[in-house]
Amino acid sequence: MKKALLFLITVAQLTFAYSQQINYQKTFEEAKTLAAQKHKPIFIMLNAPALNAPKYKSGLDLQEVVDLYNKKFISYKVNLDDTASRTIRKIVNPYIFPTYIFLNENAQLVYKDDKNAIDAK
Repeated sequence: MKKALLFLITVAQLTFAYSQQINYQKTFEEAKTLAAQKHKPIFIMLNAPALNAPKYKSGLDLQEVVDLYNKKFISYKVNLDDTASRTIRKIVNPYIFPTYIFLNENAQLVYKDDKNAIDAK
């Protein structure tokens, strides 16, 4: 009985830990609409195709960063090989991936970067 209870607690903790992620909108249009409604900037992560791509460590995986992005930004993530990325590629001309793009609430480019950091700062 104790083992079963311990197992359930462990599984619940792991599920909770994995559920803490940046909340990405399903489409760029949804992100733009929500950003205008909530008067928040948009964060976009433009990734290379995931085929055989190794998982890299990123500060975006840290809980304090996740909390900040979920509170301060409307976020959207798209892969380069997805047709939905065409709109994003018209805004910026990315050549290194992932590319991080920041737009104001009117979907105008504010900042872009392609450098990944492993710390929260």
